[in-house]
Amino acid sequence: MNGKLNITVLIMTQNEQENIRYCLESVAGRFSQVILVDSFSTDDTLKIAREFSSVQIYENRFVHWAQQRNWMLQNCRIDNEIVFFLDADEYIDDAFTAELAAILQSGKQ
Repeated sequence: MNGKLNITVLIMTQNEQENIRYCLESVAGRFSQVILVDSFSTDDTLKIAREFSSVQIYENRFVHWAQQRNWMLQNCRIDNEIVFFLDADEYIDDAFTAELAAILQSGKQ
C-alpha cells in the first residue's frame, strides 16, 4: 500500500494509558485522519496521544457509549466520507489495512 487511506479513524478514550500507544501506532501513518475523543482521563492517556502529531484530540464528558459516538460524528471535523471506529484497546494490522486498500481501489465500497 502506498500512501494513506482516505478514512477517518475515530477512537474514544478514558484512562487508556496501557493501550493507547499500541492503538495509535497501528493507525498513525496509515489513515489520512485519526481523531481521538477523550473523556477527561486522569492517567497519561492524553500525554501519550499528544506524542502523535497527526492525531487530532478532542475532549468530551462520557455519558454513555452511544452518546459519545454520536457526539464524535456531530462535533469532530471529519474530513473523509468513510469513518472507522476503533476501540482504544484494539489495533489494526497490515493484513487488514491491505484489505481496506483493496476494497477502496476496487470501487465497491
